[in-house]
Amino acid sequence: MGDGSTSQGVFLESLNLAAVWRLPVVFVVENNGYSESTPVEYHRAGKDSVERAAGFGLPGALVDGHDFFAVYEAVHAALAAARRGQPSLVECVVTRYRGHFEGDQQTYRPPGEVEEARRTRDCLDGFARRVTGAGVLTPAELAAVDEEVATLIDEAVEQARTAPFPALTELVSDVYTSN
Repeated sequence: MGDGSTSQGVFLESLNLAAVWRLPVVFVVENNGYSESTPVEYHRAGKDSVERAAGFGLPGALVDGHDFFAVYEAVHAALAAARRGQPSLVECVVTRYRGHFEGDQQTYRPPGEVEEARRTRDCLDGFARRVTGAGVLTPAELAAVDEEVATLIDEAVEQARTAPFPALTELVSDVYTSN
């Protein structure tokens, strides 16, 4: 869910029920700083969603959502807790590079915010620097993965473009249930 949804009652009710019933759930919040076009400091009291989860006795982790390894570690720990019946929350602080919807002019954002984030906070660049710096992967190995993924994407797009249209009866399949 996004940070905007954490100001809705259903979010708080869900935290409460998860805590009361000890549900094996991990709430993951993508905090990109804006609820659609409203900066988070204008729509949410308190520091973060982790603070809200703590109000229900739920542990939480606030992580840099641009850091693959930080997210992996936090989610790994949260999943282990969920398997023991301890619900928790992970809040990933990120930058939204695009608008909330196609055509969003983003006039609510400070000039240069997105460009600065792209230049300094790109998660793929950060991942590549970390794994090549540690000697886990070489730049050539990363390039091979990029090439393999690009090929898979191209193949999937071509398959979608050339696939026959589904029958009209498929329009409502798996939409309604009948008992």
